[in-house]
Amino acid sequence: MKKTTLISSLIFASVINAQSFAPNPAGLEGSAETGYVLRGGVTTFTQNTDTSTIVSLNSVACPADDDSYYRRFDLDGDHSIAGQFDVSSVDIGVESTADGSQTVDVNLYEIANADALELANLTLVATFTTDVLAGDQATVKNFPIMGSVDGSTHDLVVELFAPDTTNGTSFFIGSNAAGQSGPAFLRSPGCGADEPTDVADLGFPDMHQIM
Repeated sequence: MKKTTLISSLIFASVINAQSFAPNPAGLEGSAETGYVLRGGVTTFTQNTDTSTIVSLNSVACPADDDSYYRRFDLDGDHSIAGQFDVSSVDIGVESTADGSQTVDVNLYEIANADALELANLTLVATFTTDVLAGDQATVKNFPIMGSVDGSTHDLVVELFAPDTTNGTSFFIGSNAAGQSGPAFLRSPGCGADEPTDVADLGFPDMHQIM
C-alpha cells in the first residue's frame, strides 16, 4: 500500500449571470515549504508547477454562495498507481480567510475513470472539517485526512468546501499562474457554476489553485 500527500491549486474571478465572482480585495503575499518528496512508501504528487508560491489578488470567490474548489487525479494514467491507494493528507494553499478565520471541509471522492466530473458521479470516501485561522494566511496548510481509492478503476477527486459567510466576506484559496498539468475546478451555484467547472472556462485561466 502507498501513502500520499496531495498538492493542488485553484483560482478564479468572473461575471457569471447576475452575480459575479469577486477578487480578494486585500490580498496577501507569501510562500510556504511543502516538502515535495518521494521516499519510502510515501508518494507525494501534484498538478502544480509551483507548489508553494501564493500570489496575492490571484484568487476569487463568489460573495453570494458557497465555494467548492476541486482537483481530479488520474491515479493509474498519470501516476501509475493501480490498486488501493491510501491518502494520508492533503496540502492546500490559503490566500486569506473571512475575518481572519473560516471553517472549511476537505473532502475526498472517488469517481469512475470514464465518468464526467459531475456531482452525481462522485462517491464520498472521507471528510475533514477544521478552521483555517489568520496565521494560516499566505501559506500552504496541511489537512490530515485519510481515505482509500482503487486507482485501477477510479480517479481521486479532492474538494475544499468554503461555506458562504453571513457578513459577505469569503475564503480565498491560494493560487498562482506558474503552470499546471491538469485543470482546476470550481463550483458555486450563486455565480452560475452549478457543477464543478474548469476555472479557465469561467474566464480565469491563470488561477492555478494549490491543492
